[in-house]
Amino acid sequence: MGLSSLTVSVLLLAIFIKLIPSSDKLVADNRASLAESVASAVTLFLQAEEFEKIQLHIDFIVERNDDLVASRIFRVSDESDVVFGDQALVADILAENSESLVVAGMADIKNVDILSTKDIIQVPLSIGVERWGVVTLFYKQTSQLSWIERARNSAYAPVFFVGSLCFLLFYWYLGRMLQQLNPSSAVPGRVRSALDTLAEALLVINAKGEIVLANKAFTHLVGTEPEDLIGVSSNNFDWEFDSCQNNGDDLDQIDSCYPWDEALATSKTITNSMLWLKDSTGKRRKFLVNCSPVMGNADKAGGVLISLDDVTLLEEVELQLIRSKEEAELANRAKSSFLSNMSHEIRTPMTAILGFTEVLKRGYDSDSDSTKKHLDTISSSGAHLLELINDVLDLSKVESGVLEIEEIACQPYKIVHDVVTVLDVKAKEKEIFLDIVVDGDIPDQLTSDPSRIRQIITNLVGNAIKFTTEGGVTVKVHANRDQSPVSSPIGKTIVFDVSDTGIGMTEKQCDSIFEAFVQADSSITRRFGGTGLGLSISKKLAVAMGGDITVSSVPGSGSVFSVELPLICPEETQWLSESELVDSLDLSENDSGRQWLIENKHVLVVDDALENRELLTLVLNEIGITVDCAENGALGVEAFEVDRYDAVLMDIQMPVMDGYEAVVLMREKGATVPIVALTANAMKGFEKKVLDAGFSHYQTK
Repeated sequence: MGLSSLTVSVLLLAIFIKLIPSSDKLVADNRASLAESVASAVTLFLQAEEFEKIQLHIDFIVERNDDLVASRIFRVSDESDVVFGDQALVADILAENSESLVVAGMADIKNVDILSTKDIIQVPLSIGVERWGVVTLFYKQTSQLSWIERARNSAYAPVFFVGSLCFLLFYWYLGRMLQQLNPSSAVPGRVRSALDTLAEALLVINAKGEIVLANKAFTHLVGTEPEDLIGVSSNNFDWEFDSCQNNGDDLDQIDSCYPWDEALATSKTITNSMLWLKDSTGKRRKFLVNCSPVMGNADKAGGVLISLDDVTLLEEVELQLIRSKEEAELANRAKSSFLSNMSHEIRTPMTAILGFTEVLKRGYDSDSDSTKKHLDTISSSGAHLLELINDVLDLSKVESGVLEIEEIACQPYKIVHDVVTVLDVKAKEKEIFLDIVVDGDIPDQLTSDPSRIRQIITNLVGNAIKFTTEGGVTVKVHANRDQSPVSSPIGKTIVFDVSDTGIGMTEKQCDSIFEAFVQADSSITRRFGGTGLGLSISKKLAVAMGGDITVSSVPGSGSVFSVELPLICPEETQWLSESELVDSLDLSENDSGRQWLIENKHVLVVDDALENRELLTLVLNEIGITVDCAENGALGVEAFEVDRYDAVLMDIQMPVMDGYEAVVLMREKGATVPIVALTANAMKGFEKKVLDAGFSHYQTK
């Protein structure tokens, strides 16, 4: 801008002192020359009395000059005139300029300027010494010119043209020149390459705080090319501070939170400052900043070398370690609580089993009724132990993702009815009611997993009975058959609401009730018992089936657990009312009186535990199957070679030879009969290992 202004000023001065002629003067001179030429030619034609050539000549002149719109020849003797060109325009111009067009006497043809205006020039015509008339040339008036023509004819057009063009040329030239003067180019290439290989971001600023060098780590951080950073103030970026803490001595001279400003002001090294900066992706990063002054004249800092060490990852790792520590401590507390609960839950039935077994062994029973009562206690305690183990195994399967969900036709009302029938005994023991309510029509069939639905309803109803001492429990079944998927993430659903009049829960307790090993509080565990697994397993089962479980509760007024499952029905499904569903139940069916009988079959049982061999022999003999036993895999293979068996039931973990080795040898010897693995291991992934070894089936003990 400065250089362009100087150029324009020089041009204006040249115009002012008339070193550069004005465009108006040049135009006037050119028009005067043309008028003189026209007058000379017309005079010659007049002397030769070639009047028709005058018209041809004037028409030619008007046609060849764009600015010339008309010409007029006036004869003095009879005051007649001839107009060439636009006559109407000439009449208007003559009317407007009558005073300025009066010709005074015999003016010298060389003084034609005094007989003209800006747009009109008139020249006298003479034959000899006698003036014959006047020729007048009419040019376009300024108001008739386009703005482009007026601008081009302006005296300042050359000034604007030269000034603008010089500005562009100066801009290009100075940019190229300043690149050669770039302070960063003073750094040798090998030094810059070395700085660019550092993972640490580096900046060099001058005494004004402007960047003179930035390595690739910093340019990548801010997403800017190195040359675009030259001359940019180091304070222009989005730096963030915890607080202003300066380390220098002359703190009263420092009016900035930036550590490099402090280094410039005090000429001392500033270390371990913490700053935050958002990178080019918008991520907030934390940096450990060190500033080393570059000393100039008079022992005063002429610049600062700034190093930025990104500690964001270290901080994130530290936070992760803190969170992991907290989670580990929480998991440890949960484990301790779980082990404490499980210890109580296991010891209670185990005490009954061992105690009443000892009573039966010693023959303390006085009659058969007492014996039956003790056996019932042992049986129920064993069933409770099995239920605890199944809960733990179910949780493991759900969390590992190996739980298989069936999709078969089932009867939702019958499942609820069966659960209520079984648990009604517990409800009657506590003198509370247990009812089923069907709200509206529901489908008689549902495509889902009946065993998992039964497990969920059993857990919820059992919990409700456990925590209810007065009133009772109601299981309400209803279907949202008209619910659109837009209003519900599940879509059309069948809902099982299990409501009770028990102790209820607070909102905080409701938020955590579905976590594993969690009950409302420790006093609940002491008062009612339980491991806190039932609700967690039920929630995970419902989610695995494409549904969910929610809870609403009021302390002291009871709770409502709602199970929502996808409403997917077979084609032949009927929608029935409660009375129709009750009538459809086949209550007469009873399998308790049936007895299996399998004759002429021979089975080999391989197990290192004597009690297991005896139990299997007793159970299989009862239904007509002949049984041989072996203590380990080696003896089992020998027995298999000697005799012919219809099936083999074999344990996995045994001395001498385990079940894996034994099944491989049997298959190698041509065994095609079913070989069933009997094992107490029911953890995730174990079934696949067993089947891959050569077993045809897998059964937990």
